[in-house]
Amino acid sequence: MVQRLLSIALALLLVAACGSAPAAPGLLSGVQPLQPLVLWHALPPQATETLLEQVEQFNAHNPWGIRLAVERLSTPAALRAQLKAAAVRGRLPDLALLEPADLGEVLNTGGLVDLRPYADDPQEGLDRADRDDLLPLFFGDGAAPWVGAPAYLHLFVLYYNVDWLAQLGAAPPSNWEDFRQLCLNAVATTNALDHVGYVYVEDEALFLSWLWGRGGDALSGDGRHVAFHSQAGLDALYLLNELVKSGCAYVGDGATARDDFAHGRALFTFASTAELEAYRKAIKDAAILNRWAIAAPPHTAEQPVILASGPYWTIWRTTPERQRAAWRVIRWFTSPTIAAGWAYRLHALPVRASAARALSATLIDDRPMQVALDLLSVARSEPVLPGWGDVRRLMAQALTQAAHGVPPDQALNQAADLAERILSPR
Repeated sequence: MVQRLLSIALALLLVAACGSAPAAPGLLSGVQPLQPLVLWHALPPQATETLLEQVEQFNAHNPWGIRLAVERLSTPAALRAQLKAAAVRGRLPDLALLEPADLGEVLNTGGLVDLRPYADDPQEGLDRADRDDLLPLFFGDGAAPWVGAPAYLHLFVLYYNVDWLAQLGAAPPSNWEDFRQLCLNAVATTNALDHVGYVYVEDEALFLSWLWGRGGDALSGDGRHVAFHSQAGLDALYLLNELVKSGCAYVGDGATARDDFAHGRALFTFASTAELEAYRKAIKDAAILNRWAIAAPPHTAEQPVILASGPYWTIWRTTPERQRAAWRVIRWFTSPTIAAGWAYRLHALPVRASAARALSATLIDDRPMQVALDLLSVARSEPVLPGWGDVRRLMAQALTQAAHGVPPDQALNQAADLAERILSPR
């Protein structure tokens, strides 16, 4: 019933918002493209379905008479390749939705448009209320140009078995020593040979999340050199190496991690909130786990830093009129009502604080989502620069090598050497 009421409320708000009068003339005045704007993306099926629903609403109700046509590419790699080829031919789409690592790979095509002139337009840009409401990460890292704005977000978090922790007399680990000790205690206090403290799954977000949780970072401040081969990075690899060697953790994949967690065989896993629904289903199907929750990953600082991911809106070079119309599309999709509705349908997190508050008030009984919404205030996006996708893969491989017994310093230094060549080719 609550979900139905939210859907009705969002629909009513959407109609009200879409029925508003066009903005006063400004930088974006006079935009009446003769042909539909084209949006390329490679979103997964559920997100694609939701996007198409939103586009249908936009085409029917936007006050400018803009129409948006959507083309889905089969994979992110196919999307990157098509954008690069289109930049060479000079036949680019008007908009594209890209994950940060994919956006980094097309930065040097010369086809991306800086969003700042549109955001700063006095008539149709972002006013003070917008800027206060949008999350800080919406605006990137402050570097020029600003070429991508997130559409919605997922956070990388710790999943934990509440009842098992209670048996250990412990709270969720807020620091890495507590995490380590709880993994050891989980195995020491059970007679079941298949029970572990943690199931490690290679994930390109994991090492970055652990680095931030230890006060480290992947790259130098200017993004030109690697920094993950620091003490923070080494400590992360040594921890995983120790846990696997001691039998308190093992190397699995996403499906086995969820299954072991759902059957009460794993105390901890790390995963994105994008997997919340998959975890819910696994737990429901297993019918064993009574209480579970999510939390911020362990951290050394007082406040955690949470890795946020999600597709970015980008505008591509076409004509001034079409680029201005494309900005209107982004403004519409990131407006409070639309941002809340999209996040709700995707079990994702919105890019606006007001939308987060609205979802929090509605999803009052959904404890994992409540935690995730609270963590938005400390969310940080990953780097957007050429080569970042390859660097991220090398970082993930180094962590996996340490889990398989490779000396952590060897695995880390090898990854750092290769990554440095990517960022600073000689």
